[in-house]
Amino acid sequence: MQVRKAVEKDFPAVYFMGHETWGQGLTIDEYSKKCSESDKYDNGQWYVLEVDKKIVSSLICYRNSFGLDAHTVGIGSVATLPEYRKRGYVSFLMHDIVSNQDHGKDARAFLLFSDIKPEFYEKFGFKILPSHLQRYKKSITMVRDMDNHFNLHEMKLEDLPVYF
Repeated sequence: MQVRKAVEKDFPAVYFMGHETWGQGLTIDEYSKKCSESDKYDNGQWYVLEVDKKIVSSLICYRNSFGLDAHTVGIGSVATLPEYRKRGYVSFLMHDIVSNQDHGKDARAFLLFSDIKPEFYEKFGFKILPSHLQRYKKSITMVRDMDNHFNLHEMKLEDLPVYF
């Protein structure tokens, strides 16, 4: 297994993974086109997990955009190909991202919006933000705050990104 930064040739596979969840009502071609033209995706760095030279999982990391400060990494679009789910691949990818990648050297916190049961991300040290910092019912805002970078009791909803 290898975690690496995505390159141009990887994007059809990356977009295919997200189509099931975020591409409702669009064909795979329409969704891929929408993703490839997205300013949102241009603002981040995609990572992929390869198993036997096949991309099976992916996610994107954001820094210095969407209102994130220089020491906070936003994680989004976490996905695994359906036929590779429940094999621990996205867990391997998440662990590598929060522990081993270059941004881990100076990141003081990781932030994400969970579209699945938050318990999954709790395995990686993420905690659900207090209710006054929750913007959505379906996407739970979570943080992995390594050195109390966020003062959660003083934060306001406006201090957090809307979504990424």
